[in-house]
Amino acid sequence: MNGGVEWNGPTYLPVTNAVYVNAIEWCTTIKVGPVAKLEGKDGLPWTGSSELKHPFGVQDSAWAGYLTALDADDGSVRWQFKAPTPLVAGVTATKGGLIFTADLKGTVYGFDAKNGAILYRYEAGQPVGGGVISYEAGGRQFVAVAAGMHAPGTWKLESEPARLLVFALSR
Repeated sequence: MNGGVEWNGPTYLPVTNAVYVNAIEWCTTIKVGPVAKLEGKDGLPWTGSSELKHPFGVQDSAWAGYLTALDADDGSVRWQFKAPTPLVAGVTATKGGLIFTADLKGTVYGFDAKNGAILYRYEAGQPVGGGVISYEAGGRQFVAVAAGMHAPGTWKLESEPARLLVFALSR
């Protein structure tokens, strides 16, 4: 239920002709009720689960995230990075050949778009599940990351108030 590609879309980098996408690996066990007894309830999510207290199943304790670089012409995997926690943050490419994203542990990553080498790592101290953007101001390029995600029900995360981290890229 919580695996695969989530709400933040992929990014495309013309210079590499590659699409970069974040994904989640998190196994869930769902006990499906007998077909004759499956019935949705108004105001509640419905997945066919026989357990109303766990409509999305019971997640195991192991999870991971993946950033995958895909060839835009044929879909083949060029490289893949496995993070220790899900990657639900935005993924952003820069014209200079960098890819930025972050994980639910709060690690912000900067990758070489061609080979996936980690060129930058920053511990934000809070989970990241939102935007990662790049912009220019005053002739300099910046990357901004929204850190802080309070999601005790779905992701089992507690967070301090959110903050915006801004990193200046060197020239």
